[in-house]
Amino acid sequence: MNLGLETWYRATTKGKIELAEETEAWNVQIDQGKLRTRTLDRYFKLSKLPKKPRIRAVYQTIRHILDAPELNDSQVKELENLLKKVQKTESDFLSLTQKNHSSVD
Repeated sequence: MNLGLETWYRATTKGKIELAEETEAWNVQIDQGKLRTRTLDRYFKLSKLPKKPRIRAVYQTIRHILDAPELNDSQVKELENLLKKVQKTESDFLSLTQKNHSSVD
C-alpha cells in the first residue's frame, strides 16, 4: 500500500484522504476537526495490519490508482506487479479458509 500511495501522490498530487474518498473502499472520519483515515492507515505498517485484512479493499484501491491517467509506464508496471501479489494473497487466503472449513466438516 505504501507503494500505491506514493505513486498516487506523485502522479496526482492528491493525498490519502482523497484516495480513500475516491475509492469508496475506506472510511474517512472527522476527528478533532481533521479528516482521518484510521482503517486505511493500518495498511501502511505491517505491525498494524489487521489479522483479517480487507484484501478486496486493497485490490480496489490499487485498481483505482492504476486508473489515474497521470501514471507513467514504469508506475503502471510496478502497480500491476503489486496487484498480482494482492491477488495471490487473496487466493492463498481463500484456499486456506476453504481447507479449514472442509476439515471441520
